[in-house]
Amino acid sequence: MGRISWFDDVVAGHFQICSRRGPVVSVGDQQGVDAGRFSNVNLGAFPNPAFAAKNVTLRFTLAKAQNVTVRIYNVAGREVANFSKNVVEAGPVNIVWDGKLSNGAKATPGVYFYRVDGVEFGGASAPNKMILLSSAE
Repeated sequence: MGRISWFDDVVAGHFQICSRRGPVVSVGDQQGVDAGRFSNVNLGAFPNPAFAAKNVTLRFTLAKAQNVTVRIYNVAGREVANFSKNVVEAGPVNIVWDGKLSNGAKATPGVYFYRVDGVEFGGASAPNKMILLSSAE
């Protein structure tokens, strides 16, 4: 009887630690949620690191609708690609970079940085760094 009681205490304690406290709330999961509840946050590149021949998604949220320009730089600080989006809506934004440079060539493996012009991100934002790996092919 003592073993069963001990087991019940351990299991109850484990599930109590693992259980969520309070309701789970996320912004934007319901229709009609005011976009003013968003803030300018850079969520980083996904996947990171990525293969040089694959797409990379640059993710961020905007507090209000605005024009956005994304610029991609190599480690030497040279701009290698850029693209503009006219009037991006407030809320979550995903911009896909196909890995092509401004001259039409594919990006080589290495470290790249990106900057989103026209948006001020807070201090808790993800770094603007991407790593492209060579493909295994």
